[in-house]
Amino acid sequence: MVTLSNPLPVQLAAFSARRQGSIALLSWNTASEHNNAYFAVERSTDGSAFVKLAQVTGAGESSTPRAYAFTDQRPQASITYYRLQQVDHNGQAAYSPVVALPSEQAAGDWLVRSASPRHFTVQGPVDDNSRFVVLDMLGRPIFTQALSPARTAVGLPNLPTGVYFFTLITEQGRFTVRQFLTGIN
Repeated sequence: MVTLSNPLPVQLAAFSARRQGSIALLSWNTASEHNNAYFAVERSTDGSAFVKLAQVTGAGESSTPRAYAFTDQRPQASITYYRLQQVDHNGQAAYSPVVALPSEQAAGDWLVRSASPRHFTVQGPVDDNSRFVVLDMLGRPIFTQALSPARTAVGLPNLPTGVYFFTLITEQGRFTVRQFLTGIN
């Protein structure tokens, strides 16, 4: 039997990001905090290289739930990834899971569902090096297909029912839409 003498410094209960017009609203909740100095809010365009946007002071000590928020005044036009770095008073740090904020691009602008289930046609700025990527809610890629001007049809594998981000990556940029898929899509 293993006994832990030091509880985890912060118990993160939720972390989310959503668009409101041209800004991104980030919110997170903690269930408890111990020795929590601050949260560094970090942003990325690719989900792996993050830059610090802001620092939000933590409660320090709390055994009750706490709510936090941050507004990103200039999120990327394409998909934007966020994470939190929680830093203790002694300098130790831990990271939250990554959350993905979809782009402002509307589905009708570049993605057309065909009559067949789980089949789509990509229309728009497709070039010879384009890719279609399906991301899960944590921003992890779970399906990728190469596209070209001659090959714009996409057939998805059998994915579990849920919400996914469909991303078109071209020389002109990244375009992302949020899609809900069911077993009968």
